[in-house]
Amino acid sequence: MAKKILVGSGFKMRKSVSESIEYARIIFDFIKENISDLKLVEVFILASFEALYPMSRVISGSEILKLGAQNCWYEDCGPYTGEVSPKNLKEIGCSYVEVGHPERRSIFNEDSGLINKKIKACIRNGLKPILFIGEKKKYNKKSQVYSSLEEQLTKELVGLSADDLVNVILAYEPVWAIGAEAAAPVEHIQDSLGFLRDFFISRFSEIVSRNQTIFYGGSVKLDNSLKILRIRGNDGISSGRGAMDPGYFIEMIKVAAAVSKNRLPDDNL
Repeated sequence: MAKKILVGSGFKMRKSVSESIEYARIIFDFIKENISDLKLVEVFILASFEALYPMSRVISGSEILKLGAQNCWYEDCGPYTGEVSPKNLKEIGCSYVEVGHPERRSIFNEDSGLINKKIKACIRNGLKPILFIGEKKKYNKKSQVYSSLEEQLTKELVGLSADDLVNVILAYEPVWAIGAEAAAPVEHIQDSLGFLRDFFISRFSEIVSRNQTIFYGGSVKLDNSLKILRIRGNDGISSGRGAMDPGYFIEMIKVAAAVSKNRLPDDNL
């Protein structure tokens, strides 16, 4: 059976609490009215901490629409002033936590060791970490891209078992494509996703590679979402600026729903 296609929206710090609640309500209503067309789609919203609990009340009971936090700490409780507990995120209804976003790495100097701890904390609390990886700049050689990705994965997945990896979602997002006018070229995305699949085969097994959820993010818009979703080995898309309008995001969900109906199990490889 084909895996579900993920379609995500990330708010960063762009929406107020009231705007976030209204956004969730619009998406929830759309999904409820079109549930039969969305059986192979999962939608997630990565919102600000203060909006997550009221949003969870709006979407309560949905098997398709999920919430995610944009960060967490690696301990469940303790003297960590200003940090957010993954245990509490689970309690208020989160399913996902964004980990290792390029902005967290560059602005807050988060390194691979800290990211690894956060991944393990999420898994420990029944949350699925969405690990963002991607090369910082455009390289002339594919081998340079692959080397960058391998280094990140080797450090940030250390100590995780094959069973753990089922709950880790990889978001391939080249740093140079974030906020750009265009997404990375389709061929580049396909080659990079192919490398990631091969990485899991070589380090774990073909079954682990097949089951690993990997999707693309980075300047995804409605006009390029279809061709990106059709890339072999890609399990979905996420969008920031392009999905701030809930109506626009709904159109992206519709594209994913159409693709999901014709998808075969081997399309994940």
